[in-house]
Amino acid sequence: MIAASIATLPSRAEETGQAIYFGRADGLPAARIGTIAQRGLTCAGCHGRDAGGGGEGRSRIPAIHGAALGAATSVRPAYDAEGFHRALTEGHDSAGRTMSIAMPRFALSAAQADALWHFLGTIADRERAGVSANGVRIGVATTAGDRQATQRSLDDLSAAWKARGRPVLHGREVEFIAVAVDSLGPTSVDVASTPFLLVGPTLDRDGRTLALLQQAGLPVLAPQGSLTTDRLPAEVVSLRANEREVAAALLALAGPRTSIVADMLPQGEQTASLPVLTPDAPLPEETQRIVLLLGEAGLRSFAATHHSHLSGRTLVLPLSVVEAQPTLVGHLLAVATDVVAARPAGDALDMPAVAAALEAGLIAAGRNLTRTAFLEALRKTRQQSAGVEFVRIQR
Repeated sequence: MIAASIATLPSRAEETGQAIYFGRADGLPAARIGTIAQRGLTCAGCHGRDAGGGGEGRSRIPAIHGAALGAATSVRPAYDAEGFHRALTEGHDSAGRTMSIAMPRFALSAAQADALWHFLGTIADRERAGVSANGVRIGVATTAGDRQATQRSLDDLSAAWKARGRPVLHGREVEFIAVAVDSLGPTSVDVASTPFLLVGPTLDRDGRTLALLQQAGLPVLAPQGSLTTDRLPAEVVSLRANEREVAAALLALAGPRTSIVADMLPQGEQTASLPVLTPDAPLPEETQRIVLLLGEAGLRSFAATHHSHLSGRTLVLPLSVVEAQPTLVGHLLAVATDVVAARPAGDALDMPAVAAALEAGLIAAGRNLTRTAFLEALRKTRQQSAGVEFVRIQR
């Protein structure tokens, strides 16, 4: 079995294997499908975060975690490290048969393939880190240099959980612990100290915190900070409305006296039947309210075209646009009767909402709790249309 030799492997190799598996390693050559080179293909993209495989169209994608590779099947013997390298680079399985053309061929070195092989031997333990037979450990991100704020977050989440009756879910009690993001190791699989997931970390603009969390393999719930919710990776789940949901709330305002002016509409049934104007198109005379879903160039075009036609009319747009273009919106505010902004309702770290999401996700994930199962359950149970509120922008 792969896992048997893991204890003697330097952690750096596992870190490299993890980066290769998720496509975060630097300098990886393009994979090939047949004779066509394609960049951006990752192991996780097909075999899943947990290497558990699954279905994709009519194809059945095999599991490639350590237990699966290290076990013989009715059609092939168990893999070893050398055979695994051949499968990746040449497309021959452990029985020597040519694999499907849908399986990309990766030009990995022997050292890279060996690192990936050993990482796959640890992935099952990583998936269950923070989980024991009778408990699950939930981390709450600490606030750097502010012990009181950290304690408040712990107390608030514990109180919200207590208000839900302190449920024991599938025979497991939930424990909340403070976790400093900087203390997370990229290859930690110590179930005695690693949390199952992390609540409320602040994500910085340069992506450093997100990179640490991804290296640690930690699912994240209710992040704070600057990363927009439409750009969150799969392991990071926000409970607030994302940009698409804010846009949907704005489109719902459409009516006889409301015009939609847009250059970045989301696709879907909601937009198919809407009469949408371009930024420089004439506004109908009866228009009293104008919904703006525009990027910077579109907003500038709209302002230049309609600056003298906005008196007596209300502009409605996402708050993110107001924050990104304060000077331009200020010019519009000077001539329009009103400017109203739509934004996600509630706080990024709403502990009662976090407690409710945790309970729903843990229940839906079942007794065989893994990080991947929880993330899939959380996405299914998350309220599909999170709250959006409207605020008036002051002159």
